[in-house]
Amino acid sequence: MTLEESIPLLLVLNGIGIPGRLLPAYVAGRYCRPLTISLIVSFVTALLLYCWIAITSTAGMYAFAALYGLFAAGLQAMFPATLADLTLDNKKIGTRMGMGFALSSFGCLIGGPGGGALVEVGNGSYLYGQVLAGSCGVLGFMCFLVAALIHKRQAKLFDGV
Repeated sequence: MTLEESIPLLLVLNGIGIPGRLLPAYVAGRYCRPLTISLIVSFVTALLLYCWIAITSTAGMYAFAALYGLFAAGLQAMFPATLADLTLDNKKIGTRMGMGFALSSFGCLIGGPGGGALVEVGNGSYLYGQVLAGSCGVLGFMCFLVAALIHKRQAKLFDGV
């Protein structure tokens, strides 16, 4: 796609992010925990990143942008709520937020230039970047899963004290 063709695609991705940020938070607040929503949303986001590899048409890119924008925005919006949900001691929430955002900042800092370098190595192909993005998504899902298992064990110990 040319630059002019890709701008509406970006608008779709970001525009669909509005309900993508609101719906998971509503569901988490009404029916389940933020950690549960984050597990689901991170799994779907990682899966979509791998599916990106198979897209070859403009229509496919618009469908991908809509789905990915919905779930990625939900994942981004649920991150602070999930950090708070994982903290049993309310006095430590601020510290956990700071630590969580500090660690995630490294990915934000190197993601763009790293992706550009992978496209350059692939001679203009996005395949290496797509595989790395999907793999990082799976790693993020695994981190949420391990955190959920540890939290479940700690909550039992905390309740038993």
